[in-house]
Amino acid sequence: ARDNPIIRLALDVREGREFMHGDYGTAQVIGREAVNQELVLKADQVLVGTNRTRRRYNQRLRELKGFNA
Repeated sequence: ARDNPIIRLALDVREGREFMHGDYGTAQVIGREAVNQELVLKADQVLVGTNRTRRRYNQRLRELKGFNA
C-alpha cells in the first residue's frame, strides 16, 4: 500500500507528517495561491483544511454548476 502515492500521502497526513506541494499519483497538493476556478471545476474531489473553507467551496461550486442549494 505504501507504494501507492495517494495512500502514502493519506498516511502521512493522518500521522501528522509534513508533506510538500506536488503530484502524488493522480492527486495534486497545491497551495491556496495556485487554486483557480478551472482546476476546481475539473477536479473529482477537492480536499480543504477546515469546515469553513469546505462550506465556502461547496456554496461557490453549487453556484458555478447551477445547483440550487
